[in-house]
Amino acid sequence: MLSSCSSAPLIDDGVSSSQIQLRHLRKLHMTSDFHYAFGLLNRLEIPYEMNDLKLSLSKCPPSDLSWTLGPYLRDRVQHRPWDSLGLLAYPDLTPFCIRVGDAFEGGDATRVEFFMTVEGTTSTFLGEEDIVELYFDIITQIPQERIVSLTTTLPILRSEELCVQMSNLTTLHLKEVNLPEWFIEPDVHEPYTFEDFLPRLHSISIEELDPPHGDRAPLTNFLTRRAAVGRQITSLRVSNHPPIGRTERLARAVKLFRDFDDDY
Repeated sequence: MLSSCSSAPLIDDGVSSSQIQLRHLRKLHMTSDFHYAFGLLNRLEIPYEMNDLKLSLSKCPPSDLSWTLGPYLRDRVQHRPWDSLGLLAYPDLTPFCIRVGDAFEGGDATRVEFFMTVEGTTSTFLGEEDIVELYFDIITQIPQERIVSLTTTLPILRSEELCVQMSNLTTLHLKEVNLPEWFIEPDVHEPYTFEDFLPRLHSISIEELDPPHGDRAPLTNFLTRRAAVGRQITSLRVSNHPPIGRTERLARAVKLFRDFDDDY
């Protein structure tokens, strides 16, 4: 029952709060205003094993995303029959896009079959740091120990606590990476040792370095420290496709927000 999402604030859509049972539903695509969408979702009893749930949301208040979307994702994930998860967290032209799937590992490759996609625009324009904070607020509500594959543009390695919690992550796919910002030195004042960081990680793929020919020392230092504590990487792929510049990406995001705002 979706009533297990009760930790999220109930959005009043002005209609009855009785549950609508859709236990045989296999596909749900919804394009809607954020408040209307969750007002309806709070009334629908849909199967947790459904493999095609897509929400395209508009006018999302950032604070409501954390308090509503985070618990909703957690609820859907906790009741999945498959334990291992793949996660994609990738802000592109829209302020946010999160996909969650069942992960199947085989050799050095991990296959992910996504069962849920949530994407959309926020009600206010967010700068890059605000977007990163919003993503972290949402994805930290997903059971970290179940994530085995992560594709992201987020500086995930900045968060020592998150790296420790992702104890079963094996595959990390990074995009638009500025190496000094991502592969930072561990904080000697934190309670974690480097041995605790992503202990099962063995495959790293890096695309679109920013800048393409920047300092590689942070990456080599990271790999050296892992080897020193017996956490060696068995698969490393680095490609230097020129990324879309941050200024250009922000300009596109501003244009998207303005165009969207003009429509409403």
